[in-house]
Amino acid sequence: EGGAEGGRRDGARLETTALAELLGRPAISFGAEVRDFDLRELADSGVGAEAVYSAVVQHGVLIFRGQTLTEEQEIRLAQAFPHNADFRPPALEYLGNTDKHGRRLEQFVRGGRYWHVDGSQNALPMVITWISAAERRSVQCGGSSTLFASGVRALELLTPAEQTLAHSLAVRYST
Repeated sequence: EGGAEGGRRDGARLETTALAELLGRPAISFGAEVRDFDLRELADSGVGAEAVYSAVVQHGVLIFRGQTLTEEQEIRLAQAFPHNADFRPPALEYLGNTDKHGRRLEQFVRGGRYWHVDGSQNALPMVITWISAAERRSVQCGGSSTLFASGVRALELLTPAEQTLAHSLAVRYST
């Protein structure tokens, strides 16, 4: 499942390769890598927002390799999507083994260590979450990974009766 996907109004196109194809693992049912697309242009002019949004809806997770954005561009990138209704700057959070200036931290910031869904506590949960990986190395606590799950795919795997039940349920997040 590779190929071009057209943007709607802005004319931008995305060249994608499904992760299943890219990794040679046919059991992977969502996710794609985007090639030859400069996120700085989207952040600076908005060109490509509709194509990116359509690809997120289709694939669930998109990978853009080799991108370098300033903090201001990252904020504008998030704001390019009206679907992120509750997004308010400054909404960048730095998690990991370096600070925002690239200085090594002795231990992880606790915020994102456990399984979570970004923005799920908001009245209108975010549709798109951006993760910028500046460094990838094993860490003191035995390694680290960012994992993704597809609720859409999970729903598809349910029986019709289970799908009906799932559609009748509501989720309430509470601390």
